[in-house]
Amino acid sequence: MNYFDLALPSRANFLVGALAVALIGILGLGTLIEVMYLLPSPGGDSVQFLRVSHTFCAWGFLGTDSARLPGDRFVWHGFLSPYFYGSSGLGCTPRSYYSLNAILKIATALLVLRVAREAGHARISGLALAILVVAAQAKVQFRPEALAIFIVFLAEWALLASRPVAFGIAEGLLCWCQPTVWGLYSLFVLLRKGSTLFNRSGWILGGFSVTFIVLSMLYPFPLVDLLTGLSNQARRLSGSGGAGEDSLDYYVATHFLPFWFALFLAAFAVCCRRTPWLLLMTPVLWWFGPRVPPTNYILISLLPVVVSVAMNAPGRRVSILFPAACLVVGLVGAAQGLVRDGLTIAQYGNSFAETSTLIDRDARSNDFTIGLLPSFVFLTNPSLSPTRRFVTQADPGARREGSVIDYFVVTGRPLSPCPLQTSSQTNSLSLFGRVIFNSNSGYGVYRCVRKPEKAADG
Repeated sequence: MNYFDLALPSRANFLVGALAVALIGILGLGTLIEVMYLLPSPGGDSVQFLRVSHTFCAWGFLGTDSARLPGDRFVWHGFLSPYFYGSSGLGCTPRSYYSLNAILKIATALLVLRVAREAGHARISGLALAILVVAAQAKVQFRPEALAIFIVFLAEWALLASRPVAFGIAEGLLCWCQPTVWGLYSLFVLLRKGSTLFNRSGWILGGFSVTFIVLSMLYPFPLVDLLTGLSNQARRLSGSGGAGEDSLDYYVATHFLPFWFALFLAAFAVCCRRTPWLLLMTPVLWWFGPRVPPTNYILISLLPVVVSVAMNAPGRRVSILFPAACLVVGLVGAAQGLVRDGLTIAQYGNSFAETSTLIDRDARSNDFTIGLLPSFVFLTNPSLSPTRRFVTQADPGARREGSVIDYFVVTGRPLSPCPLQTSSQTNSLSLFGRVIFNSNSGYGVYRCVRKPEKAADG
């Protein structure tokens, strides 16, 4: 029973209307900021995956560099997300990537509302879940988990609609998108609905097999290389375990999705109470979650579907507390991102164009040699990329004995990294005279000038 449905009609309708307006507002404002201002600028792992998408789109090579060297190949993760962004047909421009990202969030929100209705959730619960999903996708940005969340709810829809072939197809898509999330989600479904899956295993395996084979034919490199790369990546992450101080940032006071892990634990506990077999997942969730704090994106991908399943539990507390918790985490997370982007636009203007002009001017000058380029240079200055082996556009015959220029991304770096240089450059964001973000979300860079290293004698 959905206790929200027992509320006074006028109050329930007001809440539904208010949440619908909030969801539309978040999606609408977020789309405007993404498409018009290309914010927030990609960083961390997100920019690396987007680089692969751009290289594939612009050069037809699924990798990090158009030079097509063996070490540049994309063989260390599921390839569906970079393939999705790189072959959309919308073009190989920053605006096309951000537009596609906005479309993905809108499509996911609509799919979540459909799944919530099929699952029997109250309208308020469905809207709250959709807001949480949009905030989670905005958090991971261009990482594969944004697409994985959509595919997970596609699989949930197939389960609820009793479409085993569609479920198998969704499983195949998820496998090629985010293998770890695929394994965890599949285990989550198997422990909940093992008998149902077994009865229709033929149809499910058929849909999965066809999808897996078709997508494997699209992958441009030998599958054995991908399996080796995935194994090496898993081994590297396994060796970096150990929850420490970073756990607070990744699992408690997480930027743009605060206290998501508390919601995850509560929802998973409710699911385990209804289906004790799910307790078998606990060691696996620890291994792929808090054990290696920076990999929080894996459990963030599962957060919405775990909450959705928990909402089906009977009881007044569940039907009220989980939608309320979704709203707290989702609204606060989305508000953090939108406010930061809005203040960046208001206080720093079009930093994309400014950085593009700055780098282009320095690249054409014979007075400088370019050292380090910002990670998003393939967006701001595509003529200089995709490459990390930078070759200046200036006269190649000119003798350059001047200074070397290194560029460092401002986002996430409130203090200038330039050694022995005093800088009055400010990158924080203030509201009513008070700093609320240490750095902005734009494309600003620190321009550090240094003397070239002398060649060793002999």
